[in-house]
Amino acid sequence: MSHLDDYKSTNYSTGRAILPDYEKDSASSINYTVSFAKPLDGETISSRAVDGDGLTVVTSSNTGSSITARFSGGSEGKLYEPKFTATSSGSQVIVRRIRILVREQ
Repeated sequence: MSHLDDYKSTNYSTGRAILPDYEKDSASSINYTVSFAKPLDGETISSRAVDGDGLTVVTSSNTGSSITARFSGGSEGKLYEPKFTATSSGSQVIVRRIRILVREQ
């Protein structure tokens, strides 16, 4: 059984299980990259913002079509949903979230 199989959380509006996209140890400091290529449709990222949702944002950077953030910390067993916001060269504001479960590795 994988670590994701024994983690249970429920979206009460749909009744569906919510599984994390990633796992990390609270002592780890790890980079996560989110691509915005498809919604940018040829535009580039002109500015970015990253909200760690309780995880510490150590650093963040962007290329023309993706944002990378390094997160550290977190509490054992908690599911975090960091938010990545890109503003494009054409003034679009695009938001993506990922789910990270903190668990001892």
